[in-house]
Amino acid sequence: MFWLQVGISFAVWIGAAFFVKSKTDRIKAWMVLRPTGTRKVMGTVGFVIAIVVLAGILTPIAGSDGIGKDGLALWAWLLVTAAGLLFTLIQAISAAAILSLLFQGETNELPDTSEPHESPGP
Repeated sequence: MFWLQVGISFAVWIGAAFFVKSKTDRIKAWMVLRPTGTRKVMGTVGFVIAIVVLAGILTPIAGSDGIGKDGLALWAWLLVTAAGLLFTLIQAISAAAILSLLFQGETNELPDTSEPHESPGP
């Protein structure tokens, strides 16, 4: 039973990652509208919040009767799956915020060089 629970939870988390990946353009557009300071806070604090949320949900399960010899109790399994899902989504948004800062000035154009014959033509 335990491995079935693990497999289903893992599939949910991977499905969430693919869902977020399918929304990349939308997330990118949303991030660009945020001020740089906001994106810095979202990126750094988001990673910490994700860990706190995950630990905050998993710790009581570990200390209660949620874990049995045959696997997790139904309520514990649903909470673990939800915690992992929330963790995955918060991590994705935080990573998007950090990456939007790293690539905010990137262009596809070649810069002019000091040598006129090496500069890209018109």
